[in-house]
Amino acid sequence: MNLYRTIVLLFLSVFVVLPLKLSAQDQIIDQIYASLRAGDIPTATSRVDSALAVYFQFAPTELAEIHALRALLYNFTGQKEKVRRHLLLALELNPNLELDPLYFSPDLRNLLASLKSNIAGESVDNVTTDLPEKQIRYLPLPDPRVGASWRSLLVPGWGQIYKGQQKRGIVMAGLTGGLVAAAITSHVLRQRARDDYLKATVPADIQTAYRRYNRFHKWRNTLMLLSGLSWALNFLDATFTPSPKTSFQKVGGLQPKLLIEPNSLSLVVTF
Repeated sequence: MNLYRTIVLLFLSVFVVLPLKLSAQDQIIDQIYASLRAGDIPTATSRVDSALAVYFQFAPTELAEIHALRALLYNFTGQKEKVRRHLLLALELNPNLELDPLYFSPDLRNLLASLKSNIAGESVDNVTTDLPEKQIRYLPLPDPRVGASWRSLLVPGWGQIYKGQQKRGIVMAGLTGGLVAAAITSHVLRQRARDDYLKATVPADIQTAYRRYNRFHKWRNTLMLLSGLSWALNFLDATFTPSPKTSFQKVGGLQPKLLIEPNSLSLVVTF
């Protein structure tokens, strides 16, 4: 029974705890919009800058929206170069970004459209800024864990192999496969022992057959529980363990930081 509870708690960590964490970041963005609707520009500016100071806590699409809001606030003070820079940073994070006409003027929306059309030739390196961390660059990378999670849910170890963790995938496939095979074998032996028990007529044979049947019954149930736990752990490992295909080592003294969203991950590099 405790194993069943463990499996349920593990899955709850995926489908309950993670959405709660993401909703907290959504609330910060909602507070920024609330300040803008109230006309409280200083508070909106403070909240945007506070969010940018901890940019690594946001998903790329959320961070793109925050950069767009910072561009909006700079536009109020006529700082055009900073407006342009923040819109470029937003597009690096979310190339499909659209600005809400309720908050963004036609001029800003036209500027964003112009930057989108020329994004391949744009560089943000030569534009000055006063961001909390100077000259932040965002490097979006595909996240293999998205495909790995459903693969491991279908076949244990498949997701790890898909991510490039060959040995890990083979071990997990062997462990879970071995447990499942043992559970099936014990079930077959249990059924045979049950048939022998029902056919027995001599009291001594009945007692011996029952003990054998009861032993295989317990083995089957235990192995089924272990198989389910191993399968669940395999799925969680494929979902949350970073892929070795993406290097997070320092390059030229730079330390990338990881950002996660449902369909991709991003590295944030400061220099």
